[in-house]
Amino acid sequence: MKPDRRASPQHKAATTKKQEPAAKPPQHPAVARTTTSSITITSMTDQFTLSNVACIDTAKSPHPISTGIGFFDHMIDQLNSHAQIGVAVIVTKTNGESSSAMSPSFEFVNRYADEDQALIMGQVGAALGSQLKELVYKGEESNSRTSRFCCPLDEALVECVLTKSSSNNEGQLTKFTLPPYGKYPANKGRSKIGTMKTQFVETFFTNVAQSSGMDISLVKVRGDNGHHVVESAFKAFSRALRNLIDGTDTNNYTSDEFEKMWGEKSVSYTAGLELCREGKLERSTKETSILVHVLMNGLLKGSDSVQVDTGIKTMDEFVAILAKEAKMSVEVKCNGDLYVDDHHTSEDVSIALGQVLNTAFGTKAGLNRMWCATGSMAMQKSK
Repeated sequence: MKPDRRASPQHKAATTKKQEPAAKPPQHPAVARTTTSSITITSMTDQFTLSNVACIDTAKSPHPISTGIGFFDHMIDQLNSHAQIGVAVIVTKTNGESSSAMSPSFEFVNRYADEDQALIMGQVGAALGSQLKELVYKGEESNSRTSRFCCPLDEALVECVLTKSSSNNEGQLTKFTLPPYGKYPANKGRSKIGTMKTQFVETFFTNVAQSSGMDISLVKVRGDNGHHVVESAFKAFSRALRNLIDGTDTNNYTSDEFEKMWGEKSVSYTAGLELCREGKLERSTKETSILVHVLMNGLLKGSDSVQVDTGIKTMDEFVAILAKEAKMSVEVKCNGDLYVDDHHTSEDVSIALGQVLNTAFGTKAGLNRMWCATGSMAMQKSK
């Protein structure tokens, strides 16, 4: 059964925007595609108001996300964390509770769990999409661009591809392969996550695409847990959106744009060297005695700054190549029980190296961009 996009006549929007011609019925209830902060929508039984709708670039909104469907709120909040967009939207019954009476109780957060979720999720998607359109197009219609991001979340992995067309016409959800949402129940997946009905995730993204002018593709590469699949999709969408707004070309790793942002002459690179980030660890167990020292200095002293001696040739070569490509000085020494096996040495060196890198990198709070990288390896015949 195809997801319900609520094109039925009993759902209508009470807005001032002229409805679409009858010859072209909309795929979702009509909404005002402007940056209005208040939208009223009508179901068969109730009227709902969407208020304080906002998508603020690289800033937080003073208003909350409160749709009346708890897990849906959690998913929308991914835009705050992963797209650095301050999102806000409040859904209330027009003649019901006041938005000022909000509470963190389960009952209030999920107050519309038994209402028309297709209508609510669809209209929230349309309202947020119209706000995102202002950020994506920024008054420019001639610059087409594509952004892609794959987001792993435990066992799940979803790929999102966003396409900004040369004109800001209505976008489309071009591909959507998230269902079934998990392995259980068998051959069906989850129909609900929390109180949110999973069938309307597609409704949300369809409306986001149409209102934002972006084409959206969401492909589940893998995933056994429905919660992880949906969250991976929202995070992938958020990261791809950030790159699209920034104008980052994630399909070209040797471009002038890449060099300007991350190259050796970039502000990011030189500022990183000035931090003089460093990590050092010495540890001894019954199996190994290890020293690992890392200095993120751009290999200013040349390749002589890379000294690796673990007694395992393959590991020595791996760590040395890693250090040279990352342009960091590395000293690794290990005296291990290779007479037993190379397992203890390789394991302990890897753990120690990871701990030292973690120390050198320092706190990662505030990191809000991700990138892609490629590498090539010459194939050599082993002797």
